[in-house]
Amino acid sequence: MLIKQKFFKFAHKIFTGAAQLFDFRCYNMNLSWFHDKEYLSIWNNFVETNKKIHERRFNLFSFAKSVQNIEGDIAECGVYKGAGSYLMLHANKDKGKTLHIFDSFEGLSDPEEVDAPKRDRAFSWKKNDLSVPEEQVRKNLQEFSNIKYYKGWIPDRFSEVSEKKFSLVHIDVDLYQPTLESVKFFYDRMSVGGLIICDDYGFETCPGARKAMDEFVENKPETVVHLTSGHGIIIKQ
Repeated sequence: MLIKQKFFKFAHKIFTGAAQLFDFRCYNMNLSWFHDKEYLSIWNNFVETNKKIHERRFNLFSFAKSVQNIEGDIAECGVYKGAGSYLMLHANKDKGKTLHIFDSFEGLSDPEEVDAPKRDRAFSWKKNDLSVPEEQVRKNLQEFSNIKYYKGWIPDRFSEVSEKKFSLVHIDVDLYQPTLESVKFFYDRMSVGGLIICDDYGFETCPGARKAMDEFVENKPETVVHLTSGHGIIIKQ
């Protein structure tokens, strides 16, 4: 056992040093969430799952569990293949919450100048990137009946849920304008203690998303909590 521990410690040290030479980083080797049985049992059953390390997925699952007893439905702006929705639904299973999905199902809208990355190594988005057909998402989430789909460009269909309260909103639209429209709409409809999660906040590829979130909270009592996973979180006061 001791020999095995020493081997893994030595190997991790070597990989960490090599990664830093190229401005990459390695995870701490002793993080227990890598082996969280509840999360893995759910994530491994998602049809589009893979074996990558999914820190953002685990965090989203944990955040979704934390609002189980807070009043309000769940919403996702930008569903892609449905992985985030899948985890949020499982985390709130049997809690009587409905998931409201807003997506063009045509990928991204036209990026603006504010969405252009500042660093050369970060790629730039283009219109229709991340396009996934609605039929594929519905198939991936077919085990759930508590979902409502709103196909269209943000914010065209937000008015259809204007009378609802929310406990969790996951914003994953990558660009400035749809991020700003999303946080503006849902903020006043959040229950106290509810969470607005911007999936793209800390990514060099999504400077517009960060700008939108930062601008929005300038005159609000909350601030954006920036996590090492790239999430930006607003906890409604």
